[in-house]
Amino acid sequence: MKALLYKDFLMLRKKGKMFLGFTVIFALFGVVEGNVFFFSLLSCLYPSMAVITLLGLEEQAKWAGYGVLLPVSRKVQTAEKYLFSVLGLLAGILINLIFNLVGGTNTGDFLDVLPVILIVGLLFAAFELPLIYKVGIGKAKLGYLFLAGLAIAAVAIFTRITGENSEAWRIVFSGEVLWGGAAASFWLFLVSMVFSMNICEKKAY
Repeated sequence: MKALLYKDFLMLRKKGKMFLGFTVIFALFGVVEGNVFFFSLLSCLYPSMAVITLLGLEEQAKWAGYGVLLPVSRKVQTAEKYLFSVLGLLAGILINLIFNLVGGTNTGDFLDVLPVILIVGLLFAAFELPLIYKVGIGKAKLGYLFLAGLAIAAVAIFTRITGENSEAWRIVFSGEVLWGGAAASFWLFLVSMVFSMNICEKKAY
């Protein structure tokens, strides 16, 4: 597992600087502009999405054909990608926390939005990675846009029915519900990992 992580970090050595740069820039904007929800969410998600670039590079290099020759099972190789995504998400959270602590502002707001960051980051990997393993990176991107569109439509419909400042939204954004959602997202993340493992086990390379 450590060797696979090291290999992935080396593959992203050049593009990783870009991910780190955008993460820092968005985190800085979050502190300066005081818009923790938007910029912190974006800067935390950005490094977790590096796994998509990584899988794209592996697909171009036809890594799967070489991967089956390694003394590591396909399940472990698949689990490593999920771990890589989580490490990216945690790195983004840590960078944002440092910026908020150093800036002396918005730390409380950032901690309030932390469960939302976890929900979106975990669900992104939970839905996107199985799609990539099943249909490939190109078609998976279209699937992701479709799912994102459904999520936006669901929020818009819910807002139209209940109203922007309704009691329903206050319940949704209460700490108990958000942390419960984060826990449920982690469970779905694990289910997704098992599902992706089964896809890769049955694939012929």
